Amino acid sequence: MHARHTDCDEVFNYWEPMHYLQYGTGLQTWEYAPQFAIRSWGYISLHAVIGGLFEFGFANSKIHVFYLTRMVLAMASAFTEAVMFQAVAENVHPRVALYTLIILLGSPGMFIASSSFLPSTFAMYAATWAFAIFLQPPSRKNTWGYVVLSAIGTLWGWPFAGALILPFVLEHLAMKQRMSNVRRMIEGSLMAAVGAPLLVLDHLFYGRWVFASLNIVLYNVFGGDERGPDIYGTEPWYFYIANGLINFNVAYLAAIWSLPVLVRNVARLAPRTLKVAIRLSPFYVWLAVFTMQPHKEERFMYVAFPMLCFCAAVGLYLAQGVLETLVIQSKTWSVTVFLVAFVAVSMLRISANYAHYHAPLDIYPLLGSAPLPLRRPVNVCVGKEWYRFPSHYFLPVGMRLRFVRSGFRGLLPKYFQQDAEQQAVLEAVLAKGHIASYSFLERRQKRFFREAVEGVNDQNREEMDRYVGLDECDYLIDTSRRGGSGSGSGSGDEPQYVHDRATWATVQCVGFLDSSRTATLQRLLFVPGRREWLDYCLLVRVRAGVGVGVGVGVGVGL
Repeated sequence: MHARHTDCDEVFNYWEPMHYLQYGTGLQTWEYAPQFAIRSWGYISLHAVIGGLFEFGFANSKIHVFYLTRMVLAMASAFTEAVMFQAVAENVHPRVALYTLIILLGSPGMFIASSSFLPSTFAMYAATWAFAIFLQPPSRKNTWGYVVLSAIGTLWGWPFAGALILPFVLEHLAMKQRMSNVRRMIEGSLMAAVGAPLLVLDHLFYGRWVFASLNIVLYNVFGGDERGPDIYGTEPWYFYIANGLINFNVAYLAAIWSLPVLVRNVARLAPRTLKVAIRLSPFYVWLAVFTMQPHKEERFMYVAFPMLCFCAAVGLYLAQGVLETLVIQSKTWSVTVFLVAFVAVSMLRISANYAHYHAPLDIYPLLGSAPLPLRRPVNVCVGKEWYRFPSHYFLPVGMRLRFVRSGFRGLLPKYFQQDAEQQAVLEAVLAKGHIASYSFLERRQKRFFREAVEGVNDQNREEMDRYVGLDECDYLIDTSRRGGSGSGSGSGDEPQYVHDRATWATVQCVGFLDSSRTATLQRLLFVPGRREWLDYCLLVRVRAGVGVGVGVGVGVGL
């Protein structure tokens, strides 16, 4: 409920296609265009089934479907974490398991990742369960289970998650019963035909055989100079170190030092040192692989977050002697101080995330009490705030998201194709005020999955057909500096519309942190100090004879 979207890809590449499957409308990115086909409809379908069950069960609105689906995602994460906790307790050490559990439950990183609707999160579920099997003694059953779960995470989730298999394969090849292990892995690979239904589903959607997992690897790895992930931005080599400290604070340091501390204790732990090192290695492998990539995003690390927590627990367990010397002369108290500090800082980070950036999830539900009469499709416009749109699950029936041009010059999503005749019928029904009939017919309109999509490209080039004129907007969602005036960005493309009172009336404003003008500590943690705020506002066009009528005013929301 309280976790925010941290990446617009989650909305436009996953929530929007799912909404299209369920309700007949949604925004489409170029990745789902059949001429590119780098996203799998099979993955979306799994979640659409969950949403559909809730909708016809006990959800009263689309927003309820959204949050209930998120709840299922969080429960899936909790289940795999519980399996991992049990495996650590039985095969490593009960105290390491306890530390792992505390770090899993307390970290801001897991708080965000666990309920995200992203392939990397799905791969995280599978990788966590597979890692729990990796901790257990080798056997045919465990080898099969590990290979199948890894295949599910890689094929149904995120293909790059396959990198985590490397330590498992190398260990099994290095064992004395090498040929027996190879045979087991081959048998597991045959069982990993779990990818076959995915291919069939994508064939049904795209109308041809598509291996979306391969397509996305080809685009990201062999895209060339004008394609591939780097055109969406690059980050410095230390990005994941800084991000890890934000999401795991002192536990991230413990994860990094786990392997060096293990080497320091090699004499005491031999001959188990190599075995423990191999089980620490998936996190290090993942960190190394993605640190070398110029294009970096927080969500890329989700897959390895549970393994990071395990490494931190092992590092803490092995470093107790060091903590005794540096912190206090008591093994129990030194660890307690560390864990209390971790939980305290983590809660401050989670609280800051909610207080500072939750405004979009507070503002969009207000559209459910729309003051304008729904006798035609209503345009809800966004400019510079396009990337914080929480999905059509927050837009009532009959409303559409529209883009007005801002300072952004990349490729925006567009609506999935719709049948012109069916649209004419829908508009006629809406004009008569029959909202229930409109909703019923909209859900049952034809879906377009196989037709080539015009106006899309894989080079992030701007397409001008995405924009509407400001005079076509009934509502506008925008941010403005409190007490400011003029242009929010210093350019004519991003004026502060809230000050144009002749055109726009304020329905509600909620505080949203101005991170560019707030000190780093106050931005990252919910601690005392001066903060600069923006007003995240829902504006309604002023029309003769139409009152604003609902929720007029400013909500502090701090």
